Amino acid sequence: MNALRSSARPVGLFCGLTVVDVIQLVEAPPEPDEKIVALDQLVAAGGPATNAAVAFSALGGRALLAAPVGVGPLADLVRADLAAAGVELIDCAALGPAGTDAPDPTASPAPGLSVSSCTITASTGARCVVSTNARTATDPAALDVYASRAGDGREPPPDVVLIDGHNPALAALALDLAAGADAFTVMDAGSWKDDAADLPGRCDVVAASARFYPPGPAGPLTGPAEAARWLREAGAGGVVITRGARPALWWCTADHADGHAESRTGGHDGIHGSVIPPQVEVADTLGAGDVFHGALAHALAHVTPGRLTGAGLAAAVERACVIAATSTEVFGTRAWRQRLET
Repeated sequence: MNALRSSARPVGLFCGLTVVDVIQLVEAPPEPDEKIVALDQLVAAGGPATNAAVAFSALGGRALLAAPVGVGPLADLVRADLAAAGVELIDCAALGPAGTDAPDPTASPAPGLSVSSCTITASTGARCVVSTNARTATDPAALDVYASRAGDGREPPPDVVLIDGHNPALAALALDLAAGADAFTVMDAGSWKDDAADLPGRCDVVAASARFYPPGPAGPLTGPAEAARWLREAGAGGVVITRGARPALWWCTADHADGHAESRTGGHDGIHGSVIPPQVEVADTLGAGDVFHGALAHALAHVTPGRLTGAGLAAAVERACVIAATSTEVFGTRAWRQRLET
């Protein structure tokens, strides 16, 4: 293990999507052709890996974010927000000719950062999101530089690497880096993505939502147990499926499982259990899943790859549920950090 690795402050590398979140708190979503006045607003960097990195940093880790951001006013906004959140950006945006940020006058304008339009209903905390997902062209050069520096001891290597399924080529490079650094790997699988189908099998833990529907012989697999079985057969050592306020479900391979799970079966299903999230007064659910994944990565940062136990996964899920629940008690994706215990 690299001598620069620090047990006191884990290093997390987060790879995936960065967008600009424009968040409006409303009494109720607008009807067609209706204009309404928001109760509050926030503009911040968003995206699954981005919000997870913010959570990891808030919990005391050193968070590195590998994502395409680029240049321009929106990119400046994102950089400032990430810096304020203590997240170090590894910008993987493709630049102009000869490695400059000058545009090619003969080419069509490159798409910039995506903007997510988010409305939060004040009475329920429910969110509605419209986004184009990943649009910015990627270049792995900056991540290659970090990998080289981590490999020869000039930078602390990551203790944990989280990918979110966006920008799969970058995710594959991050997982290669993790293998060389003996880092634990986590995937925020979210919902099913065809171009990320080969990534879950490369991860120690895959955390998916209840809307993760992998392909099956008779159509998409819609049940949590079936989805978890698909992920474990693909190679994931542990699986977590979150279901909002309902209990989070987890599965762990039997090889390294111990006897502390809430429920357990033998053979094909390994051992499995559930964690009931804390009951809180919900103000805003936007980004709660991302916060869960960042907290999960923080809790698993010093688990040796291949040595995950049922008790260890259950404890990590329980901790992540507490942090994610805390994030829903206030409006926006940043204010919750002030509620963390010091």
